[in-house]
Amino acid sequence: MKQNTFLMKTDFLENLIYDGFENGPRTVMGQQGAYQRHHVANAAHGSFDVITKTLTDAVPEGAQIELVNPIFYPDFIHGNQIAPALNVFATDIKVLGGKN
Repeated sequence: MKQNTFLMKTDFLENLIYDGFENGPRTVMGQQGAYQRHHVANAAHGSFDVITKTLTDAVPEGAQIELVNPIFYPDFIHGNQIAPALNVFATDIKVLGGKN
């Protein structure tokens, strides 16, 4: 089974609040590139990380966001800090609203 077929449940990814970013891994799913690791949270699941290609637009901290094309992403490097089951790869991040 290919990793890009592990779709996420939409209710897991509701009401997400953006909490910043840092440099991401150099290789994601066998593809080298420039990636970012975004820190997000929601009331139901707490904090987790979202990996995207480097975004051109800034996402304000505290903004409510939506993930575009999210799939499960096991992050074994940061697995001791964030449970690998709580990581997501997304093609983009869409800002829905301002700070809550």
